[in-house]
Amino acid sequence: MKHFMILAVVAFGLLAVSGPNVNVVRAQAAAPTAPAAESTKHIGKVTAVDTTANTITINNKKSGDVTFTVSSTTKITLNKKAATLADVAIGDHATIVSADGKAADSIVAHKKVATKPAQ
Repeated sequence: MKHFMILAVVAFGLLAVSGPNVNVVRAQAAAPTAPAAESTKHIGKVTAVDTTANTITINNKKSGDVTFTVSSTTKITLNKKAATLADVAIGDHATIVSADGKAADSIVAHKKVATKPAQ
């Protein structure tokens, strides 16, 4: 009977110590998180680049001219190599990813390569 009482006290003590911690973990796991912003891809031909205002404008059939601000955190590539806004030129083709439709999160640009006419 003594052993049973000792086991009961130890078990109760373990439950008392671990009980609140389990509830905290459950509460943290159940806490709702804010949904991530939905990024949108904009694809078109570059119609303007302003390195003073840090903006780039592309034109596509769906939206017409769309201008995006470019910041120091905007990732820019040109022909699969790291680039700056000044490297992107009017006439290049670009894919711009933006979470808010105003600021460019990334710009992937490609120079249009002229093809030789068939002979």
